[in-house]
Amino acid sequence: MKKNLGIGCILLFLLGCGGRAPLQRAESVLFDVPYIQKTREYETLVVGVKKLSVPEIRELFCKATELLKNYHVYYVRIKNTATDHYFAHISGQTLPTRKDLSIFFDPYTTMHTIAHVVFMIPTGIGLGMVAPDPLTYFAGFLGINVGLHLAETQALGIPGYQEFEKHVLARDSDAQVVSAAVGPFAHNHYLVFTPQRDAHSLQLTLTLSARDKITRELVFDFSEQ
Repeated sequence: MKKNLGIGCILLFLLGCGGRAPLQRAESVLFDVPYIQKTREYETLVVGVKKLSVPEIRELFCKATELLKNYHVYYVRIKNTATDHYFAHISGQTLPTRKDLSIFFDPYTTMHTIAHVVFMIPTGIGLGMVAPDPLTYFAGFLGINVGLHLAETQALGIPGYQEFEKHVLARDSDAQVVSAAVGPFAHNHYLVFTPQRDAHSLQLTLTLSARDKITRELVFDFSEQ
């Protein structure tokens, strides 16, 4: 049974979507990189936007082929150098909902389910041969199943994907406006997905506002790149 457990864990690692911590990859590829394609300023804000390349998308997201067929992905960095509070709104586009984008942060595939089931069948048979009674068998089988699930979760980097997904600016199912608050001395990182079918998908427009300040619209145009 120990041999089966080792084989199962190896399979899960091999079938994983990278196996490394996704948030750490995002930090090294995007968040901690000084370079950014386009930069604008508004009051005490410095706003930078980068359109992710095909290799970056394949490095950072699951189901990358499907993602590349349907969306452009932008990384937005907003730094507030003072004590004022701001709001940033994504304007001019109907963005997808968080539910629409959840598959790109989910490394599970049909093969993972098959591997899990294939592993548990001989494990259950083997446990049934050595367990002294049904209660011991049930407890042992449940413990192995839970342990395998936890190992699989770590191997696939589920916690990292969940943290990475928190940076997405997505539309609520009941609201069209997508916005984010920028607090004093904040250094925020966002991901914006624009549907390729949208005529303005290669432009990202941010409307910035603050109390007692003139609202300003910043347009980041990537249509010529």
